Amino acid sequence: MSVKKWITLGVIAWLMPWADPVAHPGGIDGRGGHTCRTRCADWGLRNGEYHFHPERVKSSRPRSGPKKRVEQPAPPPSGFQISKRPKEQQEQWVDVERVIDGDTFTGIDQGVVRRFRLVCVDAPELEQASGEPARDRLARFIEDRAVRVLIKERRKDDSGELLGVEVKDSRGRDPARSLVLEGLAWATCETYEGSMQDARALEIGLWATSDPLSPWAFRKREFRKRAPSPR
Repeated sequence: MSVKKWITLGVIAWLMPWADPVAHPGGIDGRGGHTCRTRCADWGLRNGEYHFHPERVKSSRPRSGPKKRVEQPAPPPSGFQISKRPKEQQEQWVDVERVIDGDTFTGIDQGVVRRFRLVCVDAPELEQASGEPARDRLARFIEDRAVRVLIKERRKDDSGELLGVEVKDSRGRDPARSLVLEGLAWATCETYEGSMQDARALEIGLWATSDPLSPWAFRKREFRKRAPSPR
């Protein structure tokens, strides 16, 4: 074998470990999904679980023929705007203790249990139809595991301090993006806006219905129900 071929093979072997950590083997069907058969736990899935890969749909479609026109999502309702990506702050590792819902979890940070919420996404409330599937999907990603969090904001609610974070698991995967791609959460900033458009175009998850109720609209409705009526 020539020296040139040896050099080429060496370069390929060096690049292989840096392949995309999110990808895993298996073809996808027309909807952009497939059933996990091997090493499912490594990808945060159950054996035999059907899941979607909207980000791979474009590459799997035939290149010839007219392109299907994709309708743009309707503008957000009044009082809700896509915000710009928050400024980065401090990064640290956290041991996830429990997933509360599709965008909130508790974790142990330096021996202290804290509450964290994924920034740039809003998952359905547990009382909504997609609330439990969103929570279960996030749990399969991060529950009982160490994750890397990047703190973006700090705020307080009725339950105490809540830290807004970006999350990456040990493989570098972003669970918030996966939730949006699978139609299990809304994007609330430009970071995941394209992923939400992909999920909506494929009509998966929340977008299987023409007009899903957003979690902020649901919370507003429930608040009005609990508010005392005027005398």
